[in-house]
Amino acid sequence: MFRGWHRAGVSVGRTVRWMQHVVGGGSARVTRAGSVFTPTLADVPADASTLSHGLLLRAGYARALAPGLHMLLPMGRRVLENVSGAVRAAMDGIDGNECTMPHLVPRELWEMSGRLLPQEADSEQGDEKEGSKGGGSEIFALEDRRGKTLVLAPTHEEVFTALVAAELDSYKSLPLRLYQIGTKYRDEIRPRFGLMRAREFVMKDMYTFDVDETAARETYATVTAAYTQLLVSLGLRPLMAAADTGNIGGSLSHEFHVMADVGEDAVLQCSGADDGCGYAANVEEAGGDMAARAAGAASVEHTVLAGKATYSLQLPSGIEVNRLRLTRVLESLGHNGLDGVDVAAAPSGAMPLEPVLASASLGWEDVASARAGDGCPCCEAGELVERRGIEVGHAFLLGTKYSSGMGAVVRVPTRDGGGLTAERPIEMGCYGIGVSRLMAAVQEVHGDKDGMRWPLALAPFVATLIVPPARKVAHSPELAARVARLEAALSVLGEGRVLVDDRDMSNGRKKREAALAGIPAAILVHSKAPERAEVHIRMVTSGGAAHDEVVVVHEDAAIAAAARLVQK
Repeated sequence: MFRGWHRAGVSVGRTVRWMQHVVGGGSARVTRAGSVFTPTLADVPADASTLSHGLLLRAGYARALAPGLHMLLPMGRRVLENVSGAVRAAMDGIDGNECTMPHLVPRELWEMSGRLLPQEADSEQGDEKEGSKGGGSEIFALEDRRGKTLVLAPTHEEVFTALVAAELDSYKSLPLRLYQIGTKYRDEIRPRFGLMRAREFVMKDMYTFDVDETAARETYATVTAAYTQLLVSLGLRPLMAAADTGNIGGSLSHEFHVMADVGEDAVLQCSGADDGCGYAANVEEAGGDMAARAAGAASVEHTVLAGKATYSLQLPSGIEVNRLRLTRVLESLGHNGLDGVDVAAAPSGAMPLEPVLASASLGWEDVASARAGDGCPCCEAGELVERRGIEVGHAFLLGTKYSSGMGAVVRVPTRDGGGLTAERPIEMGCYGIGVSRLMAAVQEVHGDKDGMRWPLALAPFVATLIVPPARKVAHSPELAARVARLEAALSVLGEGRVLVDDRDMSNGRKKREAALAGIPAAILVHSKAPERAEVHIRMVTSGGAAHDEVVVVHEDAAIAAAARLVQK
């Protein structure tokens, strides 16, 4: 696409000037298309399994280095920085404090929190046990020259907790909200879908610290509301769904999904959600009214294995055990966690599970898997419908899981008063957003076979001015004056956010490549027809809708028309 960087003999000074153009630095108001390294592809690569993956490769935004490892090229880097900027503004808007933490973390911190067992992460290959307590199977680990094991942290709960434990001792320092935007590492079993499931990715993770649970829940509401507002501002329609806390831990968790057919996650949502119910949960967490399915169904006996105990559980035919919910119930009642479920008659001597559930005022419905068509558990009007989603964010109310084990406590006044204080573990929360994954999610929703669409805040450039080739302009004083006048008017579209395409190729190709790149406005001027300029709009509006439009105006009005149209 935008050729010219990789010619032999490029000097150091020229390379520096090229980099300044690409990132919008230096004194230049505009970037020349010929100075931007953007190797485009004519066809969708065979290994591109999703729309977004194919578009990012075709448009020269990214290249794959190895499975799950991607190189972001200048255009992709510009968008990534814009996504990061939007996320940063949202976090700063709720009193977040940005930090930068090391990627390498001593193993002892993870052992201290209980997320990594002492025998895990002992090799360079990171051959941790699948399903271990800390999720060690996804951790990259390495050993330094002194034989100490370090973890390439996929999340930073332990690091932030250790910082706060060392620096705070009074409740007067709370609340505190710390976050970072940086690279994370995860040993994905099967990396796929381009930026959506990678082994190395960019994420924003925030960690919050409050004096008590009431304050922590208020923080939870504040951060999740900010997430929703952020995603809406990026042209997306997020769905906040209840989720399991998993290995991160805590008492409350929600995922933020962008609905798309390519989504890996199944979400069950009340069909009456638009009327005010709002219930949504991922399929592992969802409950439902299964009375209709259970009516008249024969009972099927299930064998439930939990540690050394064997239970029998009767469920209506066609209804399956929800292993996640059953595990949580057993552990909450002080029993061993679930080891397995078999749809077979329990051996003689097995204990019925129903009395165990009844002791907590629970029934079989509380450990069964809901599915589409079941009644909504929160309202009488709706039924559950299944939708596919891309998870772009996750929130956890952690409680004191990390603070109590790592000594993050503050002194608070006792109820008796008199100047006495007592130590209390800090109530925590953690909140993640996939920054690089958002790039892909936006295109899964708004891209098409012709190219990408970006909301104005994320686009690599607001507009591209397509003018006759530089060699032709150089030989025509009249044409040169027209081009100079147009370039001078581009400041209304934003400093450093306009691309001038004066390459020696057809206007048709330039228009196609602008559409492929997702540049919101392409302004085409003709060498011999100043009375006819074309303004091509291709973007996501502030309301989250695709906006494609072409208008023909006089050349003198082209820039103003583009500025007006991209503000829709």
